[in-house]
Amino acid sequence: MEVFFKALLKIFAWLFLAGFILFFLLALGLNKINFLGRYRFLVVQSGSMAPAIMTGDVILISSQEQYQKNEVVTFVGDDGRTVTHRIAEIDYRSSPGTMIVTKGDANRSIDIAEISPEQIMGKVVLTIPRFGYIIAFGRSRWGLVLLVLVPAVLVIIDEVKKIVAKSR
Repeated sequence: MEVFFKALLKIFAWLFLAGFILFFLLALGLNKINFLGRYRFLVVQSGSMAPAIMTGDVILISSQEQYQKNEVVTFVGDDGRTVTHRIAEIDYRSSPGTMIVTKGDANRSIDIAEISPEQIMGKVVLTIPRFGYIIAFGRSRWGLVLLVLVPAVLVIIDEVKKIVAKSR
């Protein structure tokens, strides 16, 4: 039974470490990099998609070949801002080409500007509630101290204790 608990503890330790590494990468700003060529993490900055996606949530987006009506997508608007809204309508016209109408779930009306499929970064495939607040804290001075430096110092102290104990 003791072996089982040690194995279970080891599994939880590795899961915690993997979660910590993911958090650390997101906190450092590596959310601007595509993972596996098509996935990207982003932190939601506004409540325009409430209640489906709230301010402070982390979303995982995946680029797709095609997008469908009612899918939630992230795109770069004409003003350069990154926006996550739902596809309200797809207009397949010959000139200037397919145009997409979007709308935030919390907004009363559709977005004024239509977008082209090329402006879409990806479809939302996963939402992690409130995790963005932790990432924002991790990017602050106190967050860096509490979430990176303190654990690092504790690990170093533990390793020094082990070395001293072996040398005796």
